Amino acid sequence: MKSDEFKIFNLKNRKFGEIKIVRTLIVDALRSEKGIKRFTRDFIGAGPRTIAGILESYGINSKIITPENLNIKELTDYDLLFISAMTIDLIAVNKVIKKWKRYNNSPIFIGGPITSNPFDLKSLEFNLAFMGESEESLEKIINFGLKDGKLPSFSDLKKINGIFYRKNGEIIIIKPNSYISKEMLNKFQPSIERITDYPYYFIARVYIECIRGCSNFLRPTIKLSENIECNNCGKCSDSLDERLDCPQNIPPGCGFCSVPSVYGPPRSRSVSNIVNEIKGLIRKGVRRLVLGGSDFLDYEREELVKPLPLTDPYHPLPNSEKIEELLSEITSIPEVKNNKAYIFIENIKACLFSREIAKIISKYLPNTSVSIGCESGSSDYLKSIGKPSSVEDIIKSIRICKEFGIRTHCYFIHGLPNQNISVLKETKDLMENLDKIGTDKITIYRFKPLPKSSFEKFNYKRYKLSEQIKKLAIKINYNRKLALIDKKFQVVIAEPHKRNKNDGIGYILEGGPTVLIKNGGKLIGKEVIVRIISVLSDKFVEGEIIN
Repeated sequence: MKSDEFKIFNLKNRKFGEIKIVRTLIVDALRSEKGIKRFTRDFIGAGPRTIAGILESYGINSKIITPENLNIKELTDYDLLFISAMTIDLIAVNKVIKKWKRYNNSPIFIGGPITSNPFDLKSLEFNLAFMGESEESLEKIINFGLKDGKLPSFSDLKKINGIFYRKNGEIIIIKPNSYISKEMLNKFQPSIERITDYPYYFIARVYIECIRGCSNFLRPTIKLSENIECNNCGKCSDSLDERLDCPQNIPPGCGFCSVPSVYGPPRSRSVSNIVNEIKGLIRKGVRRLVLGGSDFLDYEREELVKPLPLTDPYHPLPNSEKIEELLSEITSIPEVKNNKAYIFIENIKACLFSREIAKIISKYLPNTSVSIGCESGSSDYLKSIGKPSSVEDIIKSIRICKEFGIRTHCYFIHGLPNQNISVLKETKDLMENLDKIGTDKITIYRFKPLPKSSFEKFNYKRYKLSEQIKKLAIKINYNRKLALIDKKFQVVIAEPHKRNKNDGIGYILEGGPTVLIKNGGKLIGKEVIVRIISVLSDKFVEGEIIN
């Protein structure tokens, strides 16, 4: 065994050649922050299931678990640890690694958005990490020995792009991967089997990746922290391939977002892959599924400009033919058709939304919900941070959704760079306007700088008006909940209430607030009809079982 191999994998007294990889444990730490999922307990992402699917395709066994459910059995029964996490999950990841090392000295691999800046992971005791998209890198590691139960040699590792590792306390980066092809994206299917590893899979909103990447290759025009500033060179409105690179080295996309720089232009999964995944998950008992991507309206839009990359958030218009084909196939699934399973759409760009698209969505998914990123109420400010949609686009989209019976969930961000008092006042005005139009929910996020985004070096700035905006969102959402009193919903009870075990926590199948169900603590997994009797907060309502 070479000394370099020993240092990379840090396997103490175990000889490198004696390592036998039989079972892998995948820890889904996404949105776990300090170790427990607080606000997204009913949401399951696609990343960990994608890793499990790749391993399954080569006959490698795996299991998915969340940090809070990690116990001694899992810590001792597995030969390799994968951790999938976001940048906000650093504390949770550190806790998982320390637990693992207490009982197991087998290798630790890390992937997900947390690896966007490798040097942020310098304090973690991992062995190998994947930068950006992991499909190609992981497949090479599998072919270099993992499929035969062995770890790759040091010389083989140096042939794999898109990975980095720790050596003598330093981060060593192999050449980054280019964005994976559409063919590679469609080569592997996220694991269906492993969905039942999640405690609340039967009522969770399960994310179905439809598109990878984003078409917004505009750049922020505000001055960045390292004195980089847009010089209006015109490349952001140049030919599609020219937009990939910026002479000023400004990362593409909205300033707060890293998706375009980490995952590149959009590539869509095929209709058959998506539909087969949904069918498989429904057979396993999944009831709520979210068609995901940075913008659902980018679905197969890249086909309209190929072989060029799709780097224009405005043109061409959405590929309505492929969107309709996808929704038609999904709603032909008997469980979806008969309202035994529910489909939601995560994100749409307001600048691409139209009556034609609303007509298609409402035809196949009546009363579904869509999410729209608003961020601010100032069109000038939106343009300055690289956002393609204007306030007019946002208002138009909400009105169209209301007309076609599509529910809307609007997102805003406070504490962004240069978000001064004037901008915040315009944001408050827009929120009040959207409330009058009839948006169903408003969520306010606090700005958090992300690696590989334009605003990576900025810090959150607090304004007094930010607190007013947060309070306004709470008031709007609370009033929306009041309108639910005396209405009846199909609810699945997911878990007992933490303080009063006699009561249960449930989720409305067609979407809506979390429900505290009196005397529902012994009906875990059951579907019941619940009448809403009171509003507990802007996020919670109370219901009683009537059937």
